[in-house]
Amino acid sequence: MRIQEIGRETGLTQKSIRFYEAKGLIEVARAENSYREYSRETVDQLCLIRLLRGVGVRIADLQLWHDGVVPLWELLEKR
Repeated sequence: MRIQEIGRETGLTQKSIRFYEAKGLIEVARAENSYREYSRETVDQLCLIRLLRGVGVRIADLQLWHDGVVPLWELLEKR
């Protein structure tokens, strides 16, 4: 999938999607033409990130969760 499709499915802007990629919260494959190719798994991750951000989870905490340092339940309990 391309970034426009991902934006429609997740409700996120292209800028937000690229921001989460730059922060290492999602990993995106590149096609031969260097276009980003998003998987269904990435869509699911972005939907979860959007939900967590919506309840006030900070980016730094999301990075800890992504890196396996903090479990998801702990992030939610903290909020």
